[in-house]
Amino acid sequence: MREESKEENAIVAESILTMEDVGLKLVFDKKSICIDNEVLSDEMGYKATWRKMKMKLQKGTESKRIETYKMKEQQSQFYQSQEEECHVWLKQNLHGRKNSSIMTMLEQMVETRAWKVARGLDQEKKCRVCKERDETIEHLVAGCKVLANNEYLSRHNRALMIIAVAWGKELELINNEVIWYQERWNRGTVFENEQGKLIWDFEFNLRKTTTARRPDLILEDKRQKRILICDMTCPQQRNIETKRMEKLIKYRQ
Repeated sequence: MREESKEENAIVAESILTMEDVGLKLVFDKKSICIDNEVLSDEMGYKATWRKMKMKLQKGTESKRIETYKMKEQQSQFYQSQEEECHVWLKQNLHGRKNSSIMTMLEQMVETRAWKVARGLDQEKKCRVCKERDETIEHLVAGCKVLANNEYLSRHNRALMIIAVAWGKELELINNEVIWYQERWNRGTVFENEQGKLIWDFEFNLRKTTTARRPDLILEDKRQKRILICDMTCPQQRNIETKRMEKLIKYRQ
């Protein structure tokens, strides 16, 4: 009663407003507290009641943030196009600045020409590199023809090197002390022992006319008597399935 009689800085009034701000209705009674029709009685004890209210407030705050995020015209496009497992990397103990930089790029909030035009800061939105398409994050990351033969190819090889080195270590083709990002293999590099064989970027001479003769990586497992053909691609999220089918059809012959 004493708190309710205060005109300013009343804990009860502030609590009600805080809960309303996240979409929750809070009602105080003499012997109980009601949050969205759920009654928290004195019999629970003040600690249990406090924990319950805190949990409700946290869930309400999280829901409000998600709804507010969905209302953003540009950033929400990334959120709505992703599946839940796509965000697992956020829990991998990366530095906060790295997380922030990656999220900024995923949300396309980098100051590209298209970003500036959308905000009235510039009039020209064509890519400064190829001068053909709009300069967006998606275009710079995976759609610029000028960057395709150098920057994209380098990223492609670096990503594939992680797989190649890990597989090579598994079959003792490569020393366990080798670090993938320090490796630079020339075209046609081969590692072989009694357990397996690894062939890096080798073009095969075939009697039959075949368009796909130069896979990025060949993995031969002599123990299980199987050969794996690896053709690497680093597509945009929305193009993953398209690229996967493209690679399968490419080697169907």
